[in-house]
Parts: sequence; structure tokens; C-alpha cells
Amino acid sequence: MVEKIKNTLTELAFVLQNLEDNKYNQSCTLLNNGSIGQHCRHIIEFFYCMLAGYENGEFSYDNRKRDLNLETDAKLAIEGISQIILQLEKADKKLQSNYLIDEKVILIDTSYNRELAFNLEHCIHHQALIRIAIENLTDMKLPQNFGVSPSTVYYRESLCAQ
Repeated sequence: MVEKIKNTLTELAFVLQNLEDNKYNQSCTLLNNGSIGQHCRHIIEFFYCMLAGYENGEFSYDNRKRDLNLETDAKLAIEGISQIILQLEKADKKLQSNYLIDEKVILIDTSYNRELAFNLEHCIHHQALIRIAIENLTDMKLPQNFGVSPSTVYYRESLCAQ
């Protein structure tokens, strides 16, 4: 799974490297005026939260930094992606995820591998939204499966094989 995450993040960084600078933080009406940069920041910060909480065994996606520089500076986002890729290789262990629901903190038992799977799916979901923005704001050609879940890719391939 770590290799799939690395490949997915590397693909995102490649897309960002080839994106016109002014398109990274341009709002897109189809995304409720969100930007590619906002979605990238969101992806990066979720990985940051998970990795930061690994040592002490507890993390919170709700209490993330929300670094606006990540959503306005594509080069900084690419650097963040590179740092995440370097830190992913860790042993599985029990973790607790801290959620704020209706003003109450709820701890949910999880594991590092479960959170890796969650972050992969979360990343791909936001890449699908990034795809909408890129296709709406640019003429950039994206990789065929950018923003598509691995299970969907597998399903589509199995249909073609029949």
C-alpha cells in the first residue's frame, strides 16, 4: 500500500509541476469556488496529522494547522508531498484518532495501516476534485487514472478483459 500511496502522491506532484502558476490558487465555480491549492493543502495536512501522531499514538485530522501557504504556493506543496513520501515507511501499530463531534472529543481506535488506506482514498477523492478544476481551468492533459480509485481502475480493466 505504501508504494501505491507514493505513486499517487508522485503523480500529484508531477501534475502540480506542470500546472501554470496562476491556476494553482484560482477559484473554480464547479468546486464551490475552491481551488486546486486548497485541495492539495487538505491532502497534505491529513498526511501530516497522521505522521505527526505516529510516535505518541494519537492524532486529530480536525486540529490541523491549515497552512495557507500550502494552498497558494505549488512549490511548497510539492516539497510537502516529497517530505510525506520520505516518511511513510513505518511499522503498523495501534493509534487513536481524535474527532470533534458536536463539541465533544471522541477517540476512535485505529491503526497506522488503516490510516494509510484512509489517506490514500482521501487523496484520490481530492484528486478527482482537482481533476474537475484542471479540466475546467486549463487545457492540461491529465493521466488517465488521475483521481480514480484503484478498485475502479481494476473493475474497468476487468470489464475490458471480458
